[in-house]
Amino acid sequence: MRTIRSRLIAIGILMAIAVWQLIPTNVTQRVRDATTGRMKDTTIRRVPINLGLDLQGGIHLALEVDQSKGPVPDCATAIQLAEKVVRTRIDEFGTTEPVVQIQGRCRSSSSWRAKRTRPEPRASSSARPFSSFASPT
Repeated sequence: MRTIRSRLIAIGILMAIAVWQLIPTNVTQRVRDATTGRMKDTTIRRVPINLGLDLQGGIHLALEVDQSKGPVPDCATAIQLAEKVVRTRIDEFGTTEPVVQIQGRCRSSSSWRAKRTRPEPRASSSARPFSSFASPT
């Protein structure tokens, strides 16, 4: 019985800490006043929850050169080409804070989140994006 009691106490303490962390706090920010143009301190009430990339409407994409069908002559060039294609596709559709980076020689990683308001697509963009990666010959 002693172990069950100590477990319940530990669970209760952890639950109390979790609830305490969700209590809204006052945060002071410096913002520019629209009428005078001067900076002023403003206190806002904020709940300390950070939405992850998936809850913000974003995506994380990892690309790696497939060498199962044979060695690729220049892995670094192939991944740089893929990074360039991904970057142009992301910029074409107007996302906020895109992060496209090369990790190592044969791997690329990119993540971005969607904008709150969706702009009209450019005339040059197609209705359905399609990416094709081919190794240089």
